[in-house]
Amino acid sequence: MTCVICGRKTDDQYCQLHHSAYMNLVKGFEVWKHALGINWRDYLKTIAVNPYTGKWAVEVCKDLLAREERL
Repeated sequence: MTCVICGRKTDDQYCQLHHSAYMNLVKGFEVWKHALGINWRDYLKTIAVNPYTGKWAVEVCKDLLAREERL
């Protein structure tokens, strides 16, 4: 298998770098959800445009949002 974002070899949908970014997004969401009452989609949109968000996290946000749009 290859990472759906960058094409690196992986055993999952994301490579280790994008998987780590995904896990950080999940952890961060819990804090944002309790503090601001924000939903997952709005959280991803906010994080994706934040200039302090890392490249891999932005790529994961955009991938997740794109997948949601297709559902």
